[in-house]
Amino acid sequence: MKREYLAVSIALCFASLLASGRMADAAGQPLPSVRPGSKRAGADKEGAPVRRPTAPGAHSFTLRIGDFDRRYYVHIPVTYDGKTSVPMVLVLHGRADTAAAFMRNSGWTRKANASGFLAVFPEALPPDPTRAPQFFGNPPMWSDRPPLPGRQSESADDLDFLAAVLDEVTAMFGADPKRIYAAGFAEGGSMAFQLALAMPERIAAIAPVAGCLWTQRPKLRKPVSMMYIVGADDPLVPLSGGKVRLLGGRVETWPRVGDIVRQWAELLGCPPQAKALRTEEGVIAVAYGPGREGSEVVFYIVKGHGHVWPGGRRILSERLVGKTSNALNANDVIWDFFQKHVRR
Repeated sequence: MKREYLAVSIALCFASLLASGRMADAAGQPLPSVRPGSKRAGADKEGAPVRRPTAPGAHSFTLRIGDFDRRYYVHIPVTYDGKTSVPMVLVLHGRADTAAAFMRNSGWTRKANASGFLAVFPEALPPDPTRAPQFFGNPPMWSDRPPLPGRQSESADDLDFLAAVLDEVTAMFGADPKRIYAAGFAEGGSMAFQLALAMPERIAAIAPVAGCLWTQRPKLRKPVSMMYIVGADDPLVPLSGGKVRLLGGRVETWPRVGDIVRQWAELLGCPPQAKALRTEEGVIAVAYGPGREGSEVVFYIVKGHGHVWPGGRRILSERLVGKTSNALNANDVIWDFFQKHVRR
């Protein structure tokens, strides 16, 4: 038991160092440099434009939201010319991760360079924003549900933060307001659901990976198409639902994953029968639709895959998060899905 406890502690500490950006990556390369951007106190009362970076790569920005400075990163693709309106993909990291770490490990920057969209990585706050985030002791968390004991205060309003990020990136980089999308992993996936519920007029489609729709009796003013991806062997998001013990020891009760997917399909007005979309070794996919305004829901299950971004880098040990499968690259199928949906 002592050896097992020590192994878990080492894994958690290692992940914490990676998430806080104090180590080189697994290949021994230094962490990618991030250029500083703007720092603003909410909306600019003078209306002065924020200076727009033009160099490809990651740029950091800070917004003052309520009592806290909130950080986000914008990855400018190599094809960006500053003249053409481009899509924006908001990428939301999971609980206890950081935006910088997920930017490195998810592969979204490579996809942005290859496909020519802005990849935007906002960062959640830890329970104590005055201390540095730590995987185990002070983990960044999104407000993806009604407040629970130990979660961040209401003054750290994530929806206000994300709305301000959308405003600033759209104004600064000329992002196409009809092609704004959100993808997220785990708690970040749950936050993508909340973003779509709160701002359906701004979000064209979402792609939660291993996230949950925690809202009771959700309502959707405008249709927002959704792709959902989960590993069949995810120990933290079981397909059948039930009680789950998280890495920090907290116990949650999850609904059936299929119920989450069908609930969103009902919100879109999709027919209740799913259509087989893709059935091959390692992957099963079905689709619901069409719904209102041509909306749809696509549901992927990756066999033999655990609690890891499909196609991304696994940080925690296999014993903690399960195995990984190469049968699906989430970024590829999500981006193909996003391109089909433009806000009307």
